[in-house]
Parts: sequence; C-alpha cells; structure tokens
Amino acid sequence: MPLGWLPKARKLLVASVFWVALIACVLVLQRHFSEISELFARLGYSGLLAIAALLATSWGALVEAWRRIVLLYTGMPLSFARSARHLSLLLLGKYLPGGIWGFTARLADTPAEQQISRLVVAGAFEQWIGLSTLALLASLAWSDFSTGYPFLLLLPAVPYVAVAGWHVLSTVLAHLRGWLRWGALERVSLGAIPHRRLVGPAILTALHQISQLAMVALLSKAGLGMAWVDALLVASLYGVATTVGILVVVVPGGIVVREGVFVALAASVLPGDRALAFAALVRLVLAGFDLGSACVAALLGWRERVAQTSDAS
Repeated sequence: MPLGWLPKARKLLVASVFWVALIACVLVLQRHFSEISELFARLGYSGLLAIAALLATSWGALVEAWRRIVLLYTGMPLSFARSARHLSLLLLGKYLPGGIWGFTARLADTPAEQQISRLVVAGAFEQWIGLSTLALLASLAWSDFSTGYPFLLLLPAVPYVAVAGWHVLSTVLAHLRGWLRWGALERVSLGAIPHRRLVGPAILTALHQISQLAMVALLSKAGLGMAWVDALLVASLYGVATTVGILVVVVPGGIVVREGVFVALAASVLPGDRALAFAALVRLVLAGFDLGSACVAALLGWRERVAQTSDAS
C-alpha cells in the first residue's frame, strides 16, 4: 500500500506543533508584559546582557548535546539547524495540552534513514541526563550554601555520576528485558554505547543546567536585591523544586508543583508571597527563552534550506 502521504503528514505535524505552540508561548508572555517590563527596568542593560549570555550558553549546550546523543545512538549525523529545531519543538510542546506533542513532533521530524526506536532511546538518555545533572547540581549547591561546607568541590564529578546512573538503569532494564518481552528493548539496548562516550553530552547538559541556575541567581540578585550568597541559595532551591516538578509527571510541565515546593523550601530566605512571585517571574523568563529558541531555530532552518537549494542548483 503506497504511503506517499506519510512524509507530508509528518511535515504537517511538525509545522502545526511548532506554530500553534509558538502562538501559545507568545500569548503567555503578552499577558504578563507589565511584569516583564518592570523586571527589565530593575535589571538594567548589564543585567539583561548577562542573562542573555547565560541563556545563549544554555541553548547552545543543549543543541550540541542532542546532536552528539543522536550521533551516538543512531550513527547518523544531525545538522545543527535540525537539532535546534528539535529543541524548539521540545520546549514549545509543553504549552500544548497533553504534554507529548513536543516529543511526537521531534520524532516526526526525524530523517528517514534514522531508526525511530534508536531515537526514542536517545531521547530517554537525554531526559535522564538532564534530570540527573539538575538534581545533583542543585543538591550540591543547596548543601554548600546552606551549610557552608564546600560541597561544590564535587561539581566536576556530576556528569560522571549521571552517566553511572544511566549505566545502572541500563543494567536493570537489561535484566528485565526478557521478562517484559518489550520488542523495542529487544531490538535496542540502552547500554549499547560505551559509557565513556556519553560523558561529553553529559558535560554539555551540566553546562546547560549551570547556566540556567546562574540565571536564576542573577535574577534573585538584581530583581530582588539579595546578597549573592542568598541569591545562589535561592537558585539551588529553585533547581531542587524544578527536579521535583519534573518527577511529578501527572502535572504538565510541573506547573504548581514546582512553585509550591519552591515556596516551601525558600521560606527561610523569602516570604511566601515574594517566593511565589519570584517563581512566576522565572517562569516568564524561561518562556522568553523558549520563544527565543524557536525564533533562532526557524532562522537556522531557513538558512539551511537556502544553502541546500543553492547547492542543488
């Protein structure tokens, strides 16, 4: 049976998720324009430039990490522009009900020569390494700034511990594979890639998390007028709250859970109302990051198509 319609349907899915979610993201920012304007005024030009640099570092690290992960698990290179588009689909997908559209659109945007099952495993590793590096970094920072003991000296070990955790998970699932009789696990082994080769993407992912936490600390310092020690403590607490929000999978994007946990944890340095307002403010900044990621991805995709057209002619 001919399936000539399938590539067109995949392109339509990718385009629909991208543009509908992009509009949803813009509407979120538009509703809170006054709060964003006040934040910009408090930060000043130097603060805005610093936050932009941190978010750009975060974005670049994520895009490059995904490129490397896909290459490791599929054996096929992914262009930087397509990797950026995959990231934008993932980030924008959370603005649509259901929570799966970003992942679905990213799979639909996969080149035909790459196996979907291998890309699913690559995505599983990406999610694991993102969650584990965030949990480890936030926990170390919280322990350091709340106790005064230099737990952050353990920072270089974070990517290696995260990869070791993936190794443990792979081993457990390998033992369960026969019992589960899940076809995808029969064809693709989570532990097929030597773990030393996974350290590179883990380091890039840790760089992304550090940049995001540093952005939160800068917002605390400039936006709330806190001392650096307290601002760094607030950033670590936000990281812990984000980890909890991700783990509560029944709530899309960790909404409410993240804010509730943050308010409870930050009670010693921020009153409840200020903590809640600050958490909402960080959400808005990250929504701006999502929007910016989508715009850059669209620009890179356009440049890639122009270059391919020029080469073809």
